Amino acid sequence: DSVALEAGRKKGSIKRSRPIFKALISEIDGAKGIKPSKIQELETKLIKERKKTLEYREKYETVLAENLMLLNLISKGTTKV
Repeated sequence: DSVALEAGRKKGSIKRSRPIFKALISEIDGAKGIKPSKIQELETKLIKERKKTLEYREKYETVLAENLMLLNLISKGTTKV
């Protein structure tokens, strides 16, 4: 039904009983069988990338805080760091 709707057809228009849709139904059934290992691999990669993003955000915020501190010192005319 989802494939039919995405293709601009009415819900239920793609039926197993129609030979014209045999290849399409075969592809849909094959997509259902995505290996759990592939899904697990993608989830692991996503977690790794999210961790990297958080690490870079922390580094960015640290550098930003240091720069703001230095700007504050410069604006007060203090030369000691």
